[in-house]
Amino acid sequence: IVLDSKGVREAVVNNEPLKALNSFAFKDTFDGIDLPILELTGFVGIEAELNAVVAQLSVGGKLIFIVTVDFYDPYPETSGGLVRPYELIAFSENPLEWFEFGITIKLKFYISFKVGVIKFGIEVVLYEWYKEHEFVLLKRIFQPGAPDDIVTCNESSGEMELLEPPEETDVFCFGLDGVLADETIECTYRNRDDETKTIAFQTCYNVRSVKARSSSRAFKVNLKGIQSEVDLSTFSHLTKLTLDYKNQGGTVIQDSSIVIGKVESKLGSFTNKYDSVAKYEIRFPEPEDDFLITTVGQNCNKPWDLTGYTNLVVNASEIETGCKIVAKEGLKRAYLQVDFSLSECDNGKQEVTITDNGDDSTRIQLKTKKTETEYVEILLGQNFKDIKLSMSNCNDIVNIQSTLSDSGSISVQLNGGDDAITVGNGNLTKVYKSIIVEDGDGNDSLFINDKSHTAPLAERG
Repeated sequence: IVLDSKGVREAVVNNEPLKALNSFAFKDTFDGIDLPILELTGFVGIEAELNAVVAQLSVGGKLIFIVTVDFYDPYPETSGGLVRPYELIAFSENPLEWFEFGITIKLKFYISFKVGVIKFGIEVVLYEWYKEHEFVLLKRIFQPGAPDDIVTCNESSGEMELLEPPEETDVFCFGLDGVLADETIECTYRNRDDETKTIAFQTCYNVRSVKARSSSRAFKVNLKGIQSEVDLSTFSHLTKLTLDYKNQGGTVIQDSSIVIGKVESKLGSFTNKYDSVAKYEIRFPEPEDDFLITTVGQNCNKPWDLTGYTNLVVNASEIETGCKIVAKEGLKRAYLQVDFSLSECDNGKQEVTITDNGDDSTRIQLKTKKTETEYVEILLGQNFKDIKLSMSNCNDIVNIQSTLSDSGSISVQLNGGDDAITVGNGNLTKVYKSIIVEDGDGNDSLFINDKSHTAPLAERG
């Protein structure tokens, strides 16, 4: 048994407790030779002997049976002669498939001739001849079926290619160690109904880029701590793509900057490409990075869950119908900035509505030329204290109906056009935050909607 810290490191980095089993392994080779853990030998034989006064002729033969039992190594190219329990459990839940069995049948026969005399009671051999032959009649190794490839590894180019998974399974890949453009990545298939159940896994070394083989099957992909360039655009029916940087984000997300859009996301110096994904999720680093900014734009047209802490910038003129941003799990104080400044005015106006969503979150609805008559939703957690709106040169509408808490502010920067800002939705007591409006060009209007009070504002203290 060999002990090391490999499993503990991987269990912590990947949040996979079962991988702690990789901290010990069974040594399967000794001086480069794979020896069985159990060997049983038996034989049946026959022998005939003819004796004369001075000569003896002997003839014999036997069948030899050898049965061996050894650990099955599902990944001999990368195991280094070590068989780890996690690998066996991932390979099969049937313990019999953790072993390989061998049987060898040999036929061995011999013939000998000896001439001698007995003198003074002692046998004196004058001549002796012996010949032996051995033939292997059968040699078979019974192994479980080799695991199917999950990826192809091209170490010369550094390219790792993801393959289409079996039915009812999803793909999970983990950056184990290494640096940008030279890392070790392990990929697994997980049962769709139970993501803790690993069906198979495979590891690539010296990876520079990750690509995908064309697939039309619907499944999920989870990339955890991957530093290499990723292009999954040939996976045409992904139900969800998760980019998880919770544990390794400090080294992966450079410059504290993430940009997400319709067909790619940029994290510092590298890019993830994708297409035809139904839903996305990014898991942000822990501990939280105060300076992390996620920018949404580039024709975003699908839902994104932002799990963890980030500040948020939305380029409203670039987003399309179907884009939805949920950022509800951060702890530190964060801000949202929505920028309409580059919006075209063919449709006459841009519109923003801010309300308390009733579940400790703030709902912001945006309408632009690209979204036509539909709203784009942004749901923010309690840690988003400050909201900044930079409006366009169109005739914009801003509705601040209710807010989540009195901490922080909502600031509105008006530009050109005849803009209208309404504060309140019949009851000002639900507007807690400070409201700051900076006037722009055009004939702008500010309305206070507080129908719950009948007395004029001047008569109230």
